[in-house]
Amino acid sequence: MKSKSPANQLTNPMRRIVSGLFLTHLGYALLGFVLTLALASFFADNSVPEAAELDITRYRQWMSLLTFALYAVSVYNVGWQYGLRDRNVVKCGYAAPNPRRGLIAASLALIPSAGLLIAVWILAPLEVNLRPWFEVFHYTYSWLFTADPTPAWLYALVLPAAPLLVHFGFRNGYKDISLRRKLIYVDPDKKPKKKDKSFR
Repeated sequence: MKSKSPANQLTNPMRRIVSGLFLTHLGYALLGFVLTLALASFFADNSVPEAAELDITRYRQWMSLLTFALYAVSVYNVGWQYGLRDRNVVKCGYAAPNPRRGLIAASLALIPSAGLLIAVWILAPLEVNLRPWFEVFHYTYSWLFTADPTPAWLYALVLPAAPLLVHFGFRNGYKDISLRRKLIYVDPDKKPKKKDKSFR
C-alpha cells in the first residue's frame, strides 16, 4: 500500500475544503428550514395570541437570519483554519503562497448554487418554476427573499457572500490574525492606561 507523501498531505486539502463548505451550506439551510417548521408548530399548538398576526414568512425570516449568522461564523472559521494550514504548508516549502486559495475553494463549492441559478433563468420562459427549490437550497438567505416573486438578480447577489467570508477568514488565518483573541484576550505587553485620579 502506497503511503501519501507529506507534500500531498499538506498541499491537497482543496477537495475536503470544497466538500466541507458545500455540506456546511446544505446543513445550515436544512437547520433553518426545520427550525421554521418547529417554531410555527410551537405557536400553533400552544395557541399563542400573537401567532394570529405572524405567518410562516415571518418565522422564516427570523430563523433564516439566525442560521445565517451561525453559517457566516462557521464559513469564516473554515476559511481561517484553511489559511492557517496553508501558512504552514508554505513555510515548509511544499507550496507557493497563493492569497486567493481560499477564494478559489469557496468558488468551487458554489458551483451547484450557480448551476441552479442558471437553470432558474433558462427555464423561466418555459414556465418551469425553480425559484422555490433555489430558496430552500439557500434558506439561510431567506430573510432577503421578501418579495413575491423574488427577483432573480437578488438571487445572484447572495452567491458571493460565502466566498468573500472564506476569503476574509483565509487571509486572517494565513496571517495568524485571530479575531477571537483580539476580542477576548488582553495583550500582556500592552501597558494599562493611567487612571484619572482627579476629583469629579
